Amino acid sequence: MYSAGKGGVWENNSQTSLLWMLKLGFYDSEAMRKSAADLLGKNIRNEKPDSGSGRSQYVKNTLATGFLGSNVITPVLSDIGNSDVSYDLLLQDSQPSWLFEVKAGATTIWERWNSYTPGVGFGDSEMNSFNHYAYGSVVAWMYRYMAGIASDENAPGFKNTVLQPTLDKGEKYNEEQRINTVDASYESYYGKVESSWRSQDGTLASYHTIVPANTTATLYLPVEESAVSKFKNMTGVEYKGMTEHNGLRTAEFSLASGGYDFTVEDGRHSAAYSEGYTGGDEPQPTVSDVKVSPLEAMVEKGKTQQFEAEVTGENSPSQTVTWSVKGAESKDTGITQEGLLTVGEDETAKELTVTAVSVMDTSRAGTAKVTVTGGTAVIPPEEVKVSSITVKASDNRIFVNDTAVVQAAVLPADAANKQVVWTSSDASVASVDARGVVTGKKQEA
Repeated sequence: MYSAGKGGVWENNSQTSLLWMLKLGFYDSEAMRKSAADLLGKNIRNEKPDSGSGRSQYVKNTLATGFLGSNVITPVLSDIGNSDVSYDLLLQDSQPSWLFEVKAGATTIWERWNSYTPGVGFGDSEMNSFNHYAYGSVVAWMYRYMAGIASDENAPGFKNTVLQPTLDKGEKYNEEQRINTVDASYESYYGKVESSWRSQDGTLASYHTIVPANTTATLYLPVEESAVSKFKNMTGVEYKGMTEHNGLRTAEFSLASGGYDFTVEDGRHSAAYSEGYTGGDEPQPTVSDVKVSPLEAMVEKGKTQQFEAEVTGENSPSQTVTWSVKGAESKDTGITQEGLLTVGEDETAKELTVTAVSVMDTSRAGTAKVTVTGGTAVIPPEEVKVSSITVKASDNRIFVNDTAVVQAAVLPADAANKQVVWTSSDASVASVDARGVVTGKKQEA
């Protein structure tokens, strides 16, 4: 350990350094990865810290991270199969921890773990905000892992949702009760995703989810293989087999949109449709056409025009569309996602095309034609070419070091480029510069 100034010390195997090593894959073997994971667990458990370590003043299962480590500590632990340690940290109520702030009366997230300590007072005023969200990033872990609602990088925007409910399998070590019930929901672009679970003695008892219309989900349930060995697929639910996910053995299912309830009783897993859902028997909405109004419009430069879109089809399709405009030559011409078109004052295009695309079915779109009016179009003049060049000299005969001036008359007068470049046919006899000044080099030139 080495002094780091301001009372701090450099410590070997600190939590943040090990976390980023694991998250970024900075290891060259499985043994090295496992060693880093073991060292991280040892640091968090904090059972026998060195007397000179900053950890010696804190109890077990406490954080030793700042802004760069607190946002990744619980996700990394879950990714390597140690979610029980993530729960241990979440439920810690001694300093430094999230619940310590709650017990101290906090209603917002603090900038420091010791921004305020009952019986001691306020922390260092050099940096001591009482509304500083950085440490609140643990909520992201609660959604993505505890509740298990995560986006799929291969199908972004929750077109496919990854459902990975993660149970609390840890042992009670303080006054806080272990977590055995979770209810969560997330308002995605396609609709509300729901994920809820119940457990008993660290074993899954039930799981409920709702997958929005026109989306799918991949579900990883933490159950034993024996529980799903006789599972029979049903409309909307397909068992894909056992797989390792986030370091744990899970049963993988492919889900269509709908509501589903999974239960485990007497070691057997079963599934049923949630109340109000019929497993796909209920007709799904479809899009047949997108109509844009007005179909044609004349818009003056610098003005706006509101467009509306109607999505038609079966079973009440979503009216959400994405707007775009094509043919514009001005950077100030554009259309909002509410359908309001603005034509730039410097727009030179005469016609524009406004398009509305159905979000539910991107193969369905409607268009409108826009005629741009107002202003005077600036037409660049046609280039006038040079027809003749006449050269005149102030003297037709010069001697050594004598000079003469040559001039050129370029016709017509409105030629696009009247610039001339002077050259000498024999520089040993006479030279000429860019201004047309000729200098004699021999006795007679």
